[in-house]
Amino acid sequence: MKKRKKAPNPDKPLSTSDMESGNWVYGINALPKDAQKAIRKIMGRPRLEKPKKVISFRFDTDIISHLKDCVAGYNTRVENILREAIKQGKL
Repeated sequence: MKKRKKAPNPDKPLSTSDMESGNWVYGINALPKDAQKAIRKIMGRPRLEKPKKVISFRFDTDIISHLKDCVAGYNTRVENILREAIKQGKL
């Protein structure tokens, strides 16, 4: 016999296991799968006006280590370097 999950108690704070299992919205698991998917979709992070694209480059290790050592957020640093080179007409 399959054991049923207990519904979260609204008077008790959610535990980490509740959040990991999807019970963070009371009763969401009792809804049909398409309704669960729709709720999770609208509850996410708002869409960016200009979303970034994921691409891949291969750099030598000395370049990567230099960028990582210079400042935290080396992806932003590379983006700023490229943007400045474009402004100056170097790219």
